[in-house]
Amino acid sequence: MYTLMLLLVALLSQSAMAMGPRPPAVKPRLMAVLGDSISAGTLADVPIPNAPTPEESVLKWHDQGVEVDLIYTNKKTLSWGSGEKIRSHFLMLREWLELRGSRAPLEVANLANPGAEIGDLRVQVRKLLEILGSREYESLDYVALTIGSNDACNYSSSLDIPEEELRRNLVESLSILGKGVRSITRIPVPIRVLVVGAPRIPNLGVPGFIDAPTLFGLSCGVVRDRILRYCRPLTVWSGLEEYHQRLAVVERVNGILKNAALEVSGEFPDLQVVYSDRLYQLEIPLGALAADCFHPGKWAQEQISKRTWEDQPWFQ
Repeated sequence: MYTLMLLLVALLSQSAMAMGPRPPAVKPRLMAVLGDSISAGTLADVPIPNAPTPEESVLKWHDQGVEVDLIYTNKKTLSWGSGEKIRSHFLMLREWLELRGSRAPLEVANLANPGAEIGDLRVQVRKLLEILGSREYESLDYVALTIGSNDACNYSSSLDIPEEELRRNLVESLSILGKGVRSITRIPVPIRVLVVGAPRIPNLGVPGFIDAPTLFGLSCGVVRDRILRYCRPLTVWSGLEEYHQRLAVVERVNGILKNAALEVSGEFPDLQVVYSDRLYQLEIPLGALAADCFHPGKWAQEQISKRTWEDQPWFQ
């Protein structure tokens, strides 16, 4: 019996040697989503009751001869960056990699927080670096973020914006990201970052939006401006002059984002940062909003994904 066992062990050993060493397990690739409530998909699954669908708004405007580029307009489901129930950047990147023969699965880490401002990105970046530091991922392929809306919501005049502070916060956060990723992965692959700016928030203060009924039969103006008190410096205004003052706030914040993206890309050659002004350029139909009359709904999230994907130059 003992001799038979030795013979069996020898045969098994020879068989294993003939098969050769097992290939190492393929580590997954990683995509990250950072930023504020838009990236987090806040309330995207709670639409405004009985509001016209975005499709109806589009048709009505088209029939009136209006030619506008529309924003047909939670992390796991409806975020434009990471959702699996809409055609998000995560799903489109996964498809792009698969079509090019990637054997490594793609995973996504959405670290966005509702209410986040530009100064909060450092914390999100450090959390991302902790994830990469686990050495469980082959690479960081892409970072998508929306930021700037909550910074803009602090001001009713562009003259009050602390431009240098906001610029420094974004530049430092992206610099920490670039240096941290390079020290962890040491793979000569560009670190690709798409920065999406703030939408045209003052448009939410037009009479048609303020008077629209939403939850419990209350108007959007009551729910958003009086109860939730979302972004009152930008959504509460009177007259064309005040409207343009509020619009100038968003434009200045977005200008800071754009210049900071260019600055970081110039300083760190392997950190490719692209700014997208897509949200600001798009109109926002009422039916594309969530029930708080402020955040993008499901359909809007999907359209944000589609339109901003066109602005990233790496995975076309």
